[in-house]
Amino acid sequence: MKLYNKRTLAISRTSMLKLLCLTALLLCLLPAFGRTASDSIRINIAVFAGAKPEKVSILVEIANFSGETKTTLKHGRVDYVNGRIKPVGNYIVEVEKLENENFVPFPPTADRDPVFQKDYREVKPDKGFVETIDLDGRSWSSKGFPQGRYRVRIAFNWDEWNDARTHLSKWVTFTID
Repeated sequence: MKLYNKRTLAISRTSMLKLLCLTALLLCLLPAFGRTASDSIRINIAVFAGAKPEKVSILVEIANFSGETKTTLKHGRVDYVNGRIKPVGNYIVEVEKLENENFVPFPPTADRDPVFQKDYREVKPDKGFVETIDLDGRSWSSKGFPQGRYRVRIAFNWDEWNDARTHLSKWVTFTID
């Protein structure tokens, strides 16, 4: 008794070979096509100990994995997510406050005046830089940040006039006593 047809088996082997070749090709091309925009930048942040209502200092580390030299402002332009207008800058800061067991957006009440500068730096591939960003608590309230627990994350853009929030840090919490 014959359980298979020789012609069917031959087609199956050919199909299997084609499938293996296509799989190998896809596995080779996947790293090139599978990269997202956020793969080209690594952004890490840390809030300095001793956050005060008037000022919260954040250490920002940026690493360039784009494979090409990038140019950006030496002291990046900072803007905040406020829900009224689209933020634009090298650093787009988003702050949330813990209320009733949930973090909710906590936008600043004051708008920032843009700082215009022409001092740029080049960031080579696989290199980076560290910068400190100070959040002025008076942008949120005349007395600074109210007591409570907050979290912050920052988006980074090479171009100071960009509004994208593609390259995001993780959320980092801080407390104002």
